Amino acid sequence: ILEDLTAIDITDIYRLRWEIERFFRFIKQNLNFSHLISRDYNAIKNMAYVMLIAAMFIALYAKLNERNGFKINKLKFLYELEAELVKELIILCKGDPNLLNQYFHAGFGQ
Repeated sequence: ILEDLTAIDITDIYRLRWEIERFFRFIKQNLNFSHLISRDYNAIKNMAYVMLIAAMFIALYAKLNERNGFKINKLKFLYELEAELVKELIILCKGDPNLLNQYFHAGFGQ
């Protein structure tokens, strides 16, 4: 079968392989997916899905906020997500989430 491939076919295959390598480098560096926490096939698959969904959320956050890059947007996204989760917990406990705004906005220079 290899004999049937042209030089262009081999170049295209190598280019796709390189894109896969870049993708794995990205998830290892930016999503802390450097080691597996399980050897179970379903656990690995689920972990990969969670990482990809997280990456899509961060990319969407960056696009909606008209920002470039990934690392700073990841930090800002996580910060804002944490703030919203804490506010929801305060509301569930019948508290005033507006009192927390001063604390959260002072912490990240907004």
